Amino acid sequence: MRPKTVLIVDDDTALRDSLADILWDEGYDPITTGTCADAIQIVKEKLPGAAFLDLKLPDGAGTTLLADLKQIDPECICTIVTAYADLDSAVAALEKGAFQYLQKPVRPLELLNLLEKIFDIIDLRRAKFQAEEKLRESENRFRAIFETAEDAIFMKDQDRKFVLVNPKAETFWGFSASALMGHTVEKFSTEDNAKKDRESDARVLRGETVEEDCTRLVDGINRTYHVIRVPMNDASGRVSGICSIARDITDKLKMEAQLAQSQKMEAIGTIAGGIAHDFNNILGAIVGYTELAQLDLSKGSKTSAHLDAMLRSAKRATDLVKQILAFSHQDWQTAKPIQLTPVVKECLELMRASLPTTINIQQQLADDAGIVNANPTQIQQVLMNLITNAAHAIGAEGGDIYVKLENMHISDGHTISSVQLEIGPYVMISVNDTGHGMDEATQKRIFDPYFTTKEKGVGTGLGLAVVQGIVTKAGGSVTVESNVGKGTSFRVYLPRVEAEITESKLKVSTEPFPGGQECILFVDDEQSLAHIGKQMLQKLGYDVIAKTNPKEALAVFRENPDQIDLVVTDQTMPNMTGDKLAQKILGLKPGIPVIICSGFSEMMNKKRAKSLGVRKFVMKPLEMRELAETIRQILDESQ
Repeated sequence: MRPKTVLIVDDDTALRDSLADILWDEGYDPITTGTCADAIQIVKEKLPGAAFLDLKLPDGAGTTLLADLKQIDPECICTIVTAYADLDSAVAALEKGAFQYLQKPVRPLELLNLLEKIFDIIDLRRAKFQAEEKLRESENRFRAIFETAEDAIFMKDQDRKFVLVNPKAETFWGFSASALMGHTVEKFSTEDNAKKDRESDARVLRGETVEEDCTRLVDGINRTYHVIRVPMNDASGRVSGICSIARDITDKLKMEAQLAQSQKMEAIGTIAGGIAHDFNNILGAIVGYTELAQLDLSKGSKTSAHLDAMLRSAKRATDLVKQILAFSHQDWQTAKPIQLTPVVKECLELMRASLPTTINIQQQLADDAGIVNANPTQIQQVLMNLITNAAHAIGAEGGDIYVKLENMHISDGHTISSVQLEIGPYVMISVNDTGHGMDEATQKRIFDPYFTTKEKGVGTGLGLAVVQGIVTKAGGSVTVESNVGKGTSFRVYLPRVEAEITESKLKVSTEPFPGGQECILFVDDEQSLAHIGKQMLQKLGYDVIAKTNPKEALAVFRENPDQIDLVVTDQTMPNMTGDKLAQKILGLKPGIPVIICSGFSEMMNKKRAKSLGVRKFVMKPLEMRELAETIRQILDESQ
């Protein structure tokens, strides 16, 4: 802050001292000197707010000193004092920057009034400077925010011409700020887009706030923006322009779509679990009654053959339920050594039934295709996605899809479609179509999540992203080659492994079912399954107590725990689940063998069953041989 310092330059010592006394008494800080040289030094060091200069000094003229002081400190307000008050001298001093002209002898009141005005001006200057400084700081902050904002910000005047554009707005419009400034949108947009922009701007100029989504092509990629337009008002409150902020919401929309897809898959998993539980109970009744019927028939009879066919169909239905569960739950990610030929054949049979008759699938599958480490459900998903995409590319006019499976060996430096594969043996699955093909730009993006060339509602854009994810996780690669109008070829390379395939199919045995004479408590809330279980176990020689209510079963066990040798219980039951029943029974009789069965349960698996002390966890539907052998084995181990 500049102090109330006043410089008095006059060769009359008495006058200097007299003026200094007056100023000191009024609260000013006077400094006096009689020469130009001293005055210049004082101004350099003290920066006085005001200076009173005698027009004639021993070492120079007052007007010359005035010019020198103004050069040193332009803010110093100087007044000329002289005894020769002619008009020419006054005009010359004022032209050189003097604020006022005083005539000797100086009257105290006139001096003080003049100083009051001078320091009012200084205060106004200071206030203006502070305001301008704050304005500059505010502008700098605004500029920093404006220039570095992640949103596109652009402003227009009443004529809809661009007046301010930040770097993100340049990206939004696809033109530099210099190209945009002073022009309207019509110069840079199609007529349809310009019309929409005019309509939105017109609403804003009427005082409305307008929000809308739009799509812009940025670096060759369609990006979705949420645009907010607000009116800008002048000092009188009238709308003087438009401020628009456009936020890129492409990634946000992708995440929302991904979340929706995840929730949908979670819902599918829940539904699949419920279906699996109920369907396995139905299959349990079919399998159980069929096997009981077979026990009453002689081997080789026509009816027995029919029942065998029923059992085979039931087993296929059981495998189908397992596939549904595998696809919709975490088990589908489990990889194991598999031979691809039967997996691909099964998938092609399924796909043929779902494709239009105008599309032909031609296959060339090597019988000796090697073993890969993957999940069969995932491989079928890869193939189904590729074939479905090929069918969409072919369209209603019809065409051909060629599926090939063969062994390959990649040698040193062998590059396929710019994908560098490691040296070694592979199994290659190719899917070629005679569809419309793709250009290079599309080929570069087809594996991006949610990118789709299909119309809205036809595809999710997840198919090929899932394909790439599955293949990559299996240690392989997927390539694409396409030409517009000539079709597309996808090739999946999966590394071959040296491993034995463990068959999960039930072993066929002609040995008699093992039985016994122990007492078994059989619990299932399904009346038909409780009845079948009792009938099966009685056929095997056991003494069976069957209950459909877990609380009743617990009461029976509590009455005579020593009578019962083993418990078989369903997991999902009303009033009490199988694991809770098992815990209560084991509390009454520690060590008693307990078997839990389930058509499907997210709460129960082999690991949890073992942690509870349960001897065996078995998936429904129960086959008589599996049940007989499991019970006999557990009872023998318990003795």
